[in-house]
Amino acid sequence: ALMRPFYILVFIAVDLADRFTADVPGLKLANQILHVGFLLLPVFWMLGVLPPLDALFLWGMEQLLEIGLGGSPMSSDIRLLGMVLVSVGTAVASYFIPSSVGVVIFMTGFGFALSLNPSKIGFALKHVTISCLAVKKFQDAAACCWTQMQWREIIFYLTVFALALLEAGLLHYELGSQAFSQTSLQAVMSYILMVLLLVTWILREVQAVYLFGIFRNPFYPKDATIVNGFVGKQKGLSSIGAFRKILTTVVSPFAMIAFLSLDNSLHHLPSVYVS
Repeated sequence: ALMRPFYILVFIAVDLADRFTADVPGLKLANQILHVGFLLLPVFWMLGVLPPLDALFLWGMEQLLEIGLGGSPMSSDIRLLGMVLVSVGTAVASYFIPSSVGVVIFMTGFGFALSLNPSKIGFALKHVTISCLAVKKFQDAAACCWTQMQWREIIFYLTVFALALLEAGLLHYELGSQAFSQTSLQAVMSYILMVLLLVTWILREVQAVYLFGIFRNPFYPKDATIVNGFVGKQKGLSSIGAFRKILTTVVSPFAMIAFLSLDNSLHHLPSVYVS
């Protein structure tokens, strides 16, 4: 019932904002487009093109999370709302940090934490606790091995987290003031990132059954009945997959952190210092 009045109020609000504010080219262009769209509102309503309010807000939050805040799609509305609130809170909190080095370290830490799967981390911690209790009570060898695997994963994440903070802080403090040029370190890191993107994309395509979704992949096993050939090609694909995982989980994040930490514009970010 509120869908049609809401869209009308949005059109009117944009028009009033354009009338009573200074000359803003983007706002003026949006107002002109919406004037044409206002005439087509009955057609949109008749065709059911415009979404209801709940779907519109959820879609808007998802676009804000993915495009504006660099997040990933969430599997549920509760997770989407929580991730948007945490991401927006992190961006707002960085506005009150007076030092650019502090901003870089703070955003790097939260960016790393938000990139992890919280349910997976909680699952790992839960099973570590249960396995430790099982080892103490029953001396279960399988539980002991599982606990060691989980602890290795947790230690790996903590190590990567510490190295990411160290890299971001040192690079920005030592080299962050350099201006961007074709021979600067930031430009070199941008070329490295493009190469990494191309290499990871090629490795992903090599592991698929069809290359580019059209051609049959010659590296993929054709017949599972031929044991030697199947096992050999499976080992090759497993090696390619492991190499791609290293590039995507270790090399690429550190390269991206280096590229962003070297940005000279970070020294000119607006901030509010609260004493």
